[in-house]
Amino acid sequence: MNNRGGAPAIAADRPASPSAGYIPGFDGLRAIAVGMVLIAHAGYGKLVPGGFGVTIFFAISGYLICTLLINEFARTGTINLKLFYVRRILRLYPELIALVILCLIAGAVLGLRATTAEKFAGLFYYMNYYYVFGAHYTEAESYPWRQLWSLAIEEHFYFFFPGLMLFITRTWRSRMALALALVTIPFLWRFVTYFWLGLPWQYNYVATDTRIDSIAWGCLLALAMRRPDGGERAMSELWFISRPAVFLGFALIIGSLLYRDEAFRWTWRFTVQGIGIVLLIANVLFDPRWRGVVRVLEWAPVRYVGRISYGLYLYHMLFNRVIEEIWPTISPPVLLPVSIVGSLIIASISYNALEVPLKSLRRKLGSHVR
Repeated sequence: MNNRGGAPAIAADRPASPSAGYIPGFDGLRAIAVGMVLIAHAGYGKLVPGGFGVTIFFAISGYLICTLLINEFARTGTINLKLFYVRRILRLYPELIALVILCLIAGAVLGLRATTAEKFAGLFYYMNYYYVFGAHYTEAESYPWRQLWSLAIEEHFYFFFPGLMLFITRTWRSRMALALALVTIPFLWRFVTYFWLGLPWQYNYVATDTRIDSIAWGCLLALAMRRPDGGERAMSELWFISRPAVFLGFALIIGSLLYRDEAFRWTWRFTVQGIGIVLLIANVLFDPRWRGVVRVLEWAPVRYVGRISYGLYLYHMLFNRVIEEIWPTISPPVLLPVSIVGSLIIASISYNALEVPLKSLRRKLGSHVR
């Protein structure tokens, strides 16, 4: 029987349903991911891999969006693309516009520089390609918004993936084929761009065509947890949920972070991390043996950080830039707590002023936001 939101009821043998509108632990994973980014950008990038935090965000987005689309199609026989894009706009644009306005104000005060093309790059989601091919000024001279490269990749994914699921891949098998293609083709393409086309390493890091697989791994997990008829697989059917799979996931992630060969980093790394991340997500969130970890991830302060993680990701670099301009000699041990506290305050204000008022409207449009 389905619950009120249209998603299948939570199965008795697992702490959460893979198809539920809200999955306990996901906000906690967001908190971990954004925490890694904040620590890295406060001067500890050599110790804490902020880029890996972004890769976690990608996998989470892929899983959640694919699950929501699967549920909608199963419930209604279609996907309302108009409502999907309206929900995305209501979710992403208010705080993004606020960031751009704040950056323009801060940039004018601090004397930062940006071309007209760069000023539009964030709002129209091409910062990732601008970052590689169009940047005229160094990062120290330009506005503190280059982290928007990752939002560009996600928006490009949102742009084409729902339509493919609606018009082309309407069965489980065809959707699995699509997800497998999306994790395979970018992986192979990275070898071409790195070894044969001679593109800058940044291209493989931020381009949609070389990083979309980081989102597709989450989609693949969402599909793998379903049967071809759309029902949820029993725990016994999920071969990738086991203690050895957890150890394998950890080993893949740790190995990908420790192995520093440049060719590996810009070709294999994102695939290895994608596999490791989905193995950990599947086991920690859906295997009852890890229920204690989920309780920690659902601890109210951790969950709150996850809920405001979008704002934290958006605003923290602007806040850091302002602090560094005011206090040029600030050291990482001081900048880190100042950055975390300041970013939490700004993100909380933004969340309550710009996101919370729109939640009821988003729910009416089909969102599972809490």
